[in-house]
Amino acid sequence: MNKLLITICPICDSKKIKKIIGNLNCKRDKHYFTVPNITYYFCQSCGEKLTDVENEIKIDNQRCCDSTHKQKKAA
Repeated sequence: MNKLLITICPICDSKKIKKIIGNLNCKRDKHYFTVPNITYYFCQSCGEKLTDVENEIKIDNQRCCDSTHKQKKAA
């Protein structure tokens, strides 16, 4: 259950925050990947994407899975 509620962007102080449930395109350590069906907040002013700890774990797990899959395909 996602309990995070953001009404003001912690980066730019904008109130133009939109809650989104869907696919999230990410970049971590020079790797691009997509996390399906995730809840996050998007600041329409600065573009910052914010999630809670539970969804950060999903993002990290997806990054690891994608990296492992790409390494196996390349071998």
